[in-house]
Amino acid sequence: MVTCSSGGTEKLILGPAEVLGNEISSATAGQQETQGGASGQWEVQLDFNAAGTKAFCDVTSRILSLPSPRNQFGIVLDKQVISAPAAQASLCAGNASITGNFTSATAKALAKQLNLGALPLTLQVQSQEQVSATLGPK
Repeated sequence: MVTCSSGGTEKLILGPAEVLGNEISSATAGQQETQGGASGQWEVQLDFNAAGTKAFCDVTSRILSLPSPRNQFGIVLDKQVISAPAAQASLCAGNASITGNFTSATAKALAKQLNLGALPLTLQVQSQEQVSATLGPK
């Protein structure tokens, strides 16, 4: 898939999805913690289920040593890239954080979007119509 970044300033070429939304157990926004307490910089913290942990470990290990921008991965929601962070380490512990120039509002918005992919969705038939068709010559 070829698309543009959310700001429209970069062209992105995306490969097949390697970590799916249902492999993210939770995403939360918060301030980065240092030994002295909160740093004042916002981040989005991710926790993965077992399948997501393995998939995220595999992809971050593979792209870590690639030159920029090939060390980035696209986070896609509804065919739109909502974030494109770069891997800074092989992340194999089942959690990760996305850092950058977040405000409280933008970090919370990204966490909310990431949680959308992890929500269980059940569809129920509200109404049903029957359609008949005849195939072949009359």
